[in-house]
Amino acid sequence: MSALSGNGRRAWILALDTATSRVVLAAGLVDGTPIGETTWVAGYRHGETLLPAIGRLTGEANLRRSRLAGIVVGTGPGAFTGLRVGLATAKGLAHGLGVPIAGVSTAEALLAAARADVGAGRPLALLVPAGPSDRVLVEDGQTVVIGGVYEFTDRNSISKVPFLGDVPFLGNLFKKRGRNKDKAELLVFVTPKVLRVAKQN
Repeated sequence: MSALSGNGRRAWILALDTATSRVVLAAGLVDGTPIGETTWVAGYRHGETLLPAIGRLTGEANLRRSRLAGIVVGTGPGAFTGLRVGLATAKGLAHGLGVPIAGVSTAEALLAAARADVGAGRPLALLVPAGPSDRVLVEDGQTVVIGGVYEFTDRNSISKVPFLGDVPFLGNLFKKRGRNKDKAELLVFVTPKVLRVAKQN
């Protein structure tokens, strides 16, 4: 973790991304000047490590919650559990502190950073960890389908012969019991696009 200490009176922005197993947390001034950042491998413990890390970062950089101007949070694609923790944390902090919140595509941010390093003329693809064994290949402007949100239904059913099935004890001979298990998966369609802003002289 790296942080620059200040007087605590500056307006600042909190940025966090929990879309993958590696969490990224940063703070900066409203003009884009970085104040502090930290990253760590959370595995599947995003909920246990995120809030304590935010507390450490703001403490080391002497940042006041009352001076928080806004929150930026990564919106994936990525692991469902990590995204849920990050989005819920960001939304809860924004609501509790009364500050605006903005979502940024994790894929767009990573592709934009890569293009800044290798140049805009080269085609790039992004491989994003989405789960214990899932990977999502994302290209700029390409639509990908992400699954992983499941709904399970477990139902018990009884079919019987009219009248005979209602006879005590003997009625069980005219009944048929069944158990149905259904699973439905929610599919999310994602089309990441990198926004290019023309520089004005």
